[in-house]
This record gives sequence, C-alpha cells and structure tokens, in this order.
Amino acid sequence: MTRRGNWRSRGNTSNRGGPNSFRKRNQSETFCVHFQRGTCYYGERCGFSHNVNKASDFRSNPAAYHPTTHDLDTRNQYFDWKRLLRNGILGSGYSRREHEEIVQFWNGALEILESDSRENHQFLAKDLVDDNLHGYDFILATADADNPEGVRPIPTYNESFLKVITHTSLLDCLSVDSFVGTLYTSFGGTNGDRAIRYLRSICRSLMSKGEETNESVPVISLDMMKLLLNTLYQLLSRVRRARFHDEIPALLDLIREVGSQITETCSKADIDGLERRIEVMQSLIASANRSLFTPRVHEENLQSGSALSSFPLDMQTPGGRHDNDLAEISQVQILPTHGEIVSGNSEYLPSTNFLQPHFLPDTLQRYIDSTFRLLRHDIFGSAKDVLRDLLQQNDLTRFSYFSSKDSGAHLYLGA
Repeated sequence: MTRRGNWRSRGNTSNRGGPNSFRKRNQSETFCVHFQRGTCYYGERCGFSHNVNKASDFRSNPAAYHPTTHDLDTRNQYFDWKRLLRNGILGSGYSRREHEEIVQFWNGALEILESDSRENHQFLAKDLVDDNLHGYDFILATADADNPEGVRPIPTYNESFLKVITHTSLLDCLSVDSFVGTLYTSFGGTNGDRAIRYLRSICRSLMSKGEETNESVPVISLDMMKLLLNTLYQLLSRVRRARFHDEIPALLDLIREVGSQITETCSKADIDGLERRIEVMQSLIASANRSLFTPRVHEENLQSGSALSSFPLDMQTPGGRHDNDLAEISQVQILPTHGEIVSGNSEYLPSTNFLQPHFLPDTLQRYIDSTFRLLRHDIFGSAKDVLRDLLQQNDLTRFSYFSSKDSGAHLYLGA
C-alpha cells in the first residue's frame, strides 16, 4: 500500500492539491470495469462511465481503452522532470552537483518539448513559472547572475537552455503566451539586465574558446548564432524595457563579431539572414528611442494615434531559405533558381504595414524592396508551385494534380 501511495503522489502538482491532472481529466471518459463485468458497487457515486455502448466496445477491443506504452513513457518522462522542478537545486554555488542538476533539468525539458505531446508542452510552460515550484531558481542559476562580468566557467547547459526558451512549441502557442512572457521576465531581470549579461558572457566564452582551439575545428556554429539572435529578439519583444538598455548596442556589436568567425563556413544567404536579424533588432531599438519624449506641462488638442498590437510578432527577415533568398534585391535573380523552386521553406514576403519594424530603416528603400518582392511573387509564385510539383514526380504519366488551383497551368505529356 505504501508503494502504491508513493506512485500516486508523483503526479500531484503543488498548486492543485488533488490527484494528477491526467488521471482526473480522463477519469470520466474511462468506463467502469466493475460495470463492464456486471455490477458496480459504487452506483451513482462512481467517477467512471457506465455507458453501455462503451462497455460493449470494450469487449470487442479492450486495448483501445487503456493507455499505450508510448503514453505511459511520455507521462513518466514528464513526471520525472517535474520531480526535479519540485525538489529544486540541491547543490550549492558552482558545485559539480549543481551543474549536473542544471544540465539534467534543461536536457529533460528539451526532450519533452521535442516529443509529440502538446499537452506536456503546455504543462511545462505553466509549471516552469509556477511560484510554488523552483523554475525561477533554475533560471537564475543558469543565467549566473552572481558572476556577471566573467566568462562562464561551465557553459555545458547553455545550448539546451536557449533551445528550450526559443522552442517553437512555446513561442507559437497562444494559450501559453502569458507563461512564456513570465519566463522571459524572470530570465531578463530588471530592464533585461540579467539576460544581457548572460548573452554577453556566452559571446565572450565563444570568442575565447575559439582563440584557444585549432582554427580548423569550428567552435561557433550557425545554429548557435541563430539561438543567440532569437533569444535576444524574444527578449526585446517581450521585455520592452530592455530596448532602452544602454548595453544593447554593444551586445549586438559583440554578436556580430562572433558571427564574423563563421563567414568562411556558411553561405552568403545564411550570413545575410543573420545580418538582417541584427538590423531588425537595431530598428526596434531605434524606434523605441524615437518614441521617448518629454511631456509638456500644458498640452492641448491631444491627438489619439492608432493602437499597436502588443502581442510579440515573429519577425521574418530575408536570407538563409535558399540560394536566391538574399537581402539585397539587386543580387536576387529575377527568374527563380532551381534551389528556390525545390525549397520547402516559405517565401519571405515583407509586410505592407509600415508601422511594423523592418530591416531597412529608410522608408523609401523599404517601399522599393517590398514592391519588388511582392511583384515578383505575384508573377512567379504560382509557376514555382507548379514546377515544384513536377520536379517531385517520378512518373509524369500518373501526375494529374497541381498544388495551385488558380495557376491556369496545363500538362501536355506529348509535348
């Protein structure tokens, strides 16, 4: 009985005070086994279903009403990670035990987000910022606020942590957006101080590690650069006070310096994509500083401006999708290239709302850039879809479907 009670207690949450949410939520949907056998002694007090049709279905297919091995493994994986979250960090400052606990914690969180259980993704976002648990302690220990100026001595868990807080399962889910906002507020600290020091220390660690390592062995990867830029962009979008931080321009210059070390190993399109991302953040900072003004004591005839959405937007920038996805429109080939046609990535299309930030600060240049890209898409967009479908077919005699219904394309097999 003791072991059974301990097993049930693993699913309890600190802020619910009852049985675990999986069991409680699915209890009314699961039929009563005693009722299926003939008699249920609980009667109307039974929390399980007494549906006659469901009982007959169980007799024909009992396996469909029991959790699969994959479901049990996924559930146990989340409970194991949550036990770490509930216990907190047991080691003390900069100890090996603390380092191992942090590594295990963020690696476990990343494995949950990489799984196909969306339910666990939402539970993770909620529990990570629960005041009754120790998510804030793990974030604070990871950001290393007690050692702001030095190079991080143990950077092993940095990549896992950055992948967690920039994972698409968290950023693209509107139902957990408030929890993600709280996560970045905890990570950023006052006006983004903690996050800026953390990102700066990672850049310095990468720079120093690159100088000590053989030049033929790349230390800085393109994926790491994308993680750094995406983290900083999310910070500026969700912690708006960070846009006014005095050290943000220096941090962007440092990130650009780190990125200069991978120019020989990356394509020009990838480098353009990184540079455009930096320019978008510089545009955000410049726009925020332009909005600052000194209020007048006597101001009359106030005009109300249009309300802007405060929901963080996923800023798209040109570069890195294919060989013809370049920032400079003068370098873009007019006719679609083979790499552009077969690319599975969505095409970069700029927004026509000039109130949204853009990687080109000049309004006239932005207008010309947007007009060129949108006009080119209107002319060649449907043709690229048709050609992509054709190139993916091994036998054209059996091909009778076009992805674009409005392209007006016809297939002539005898031509």
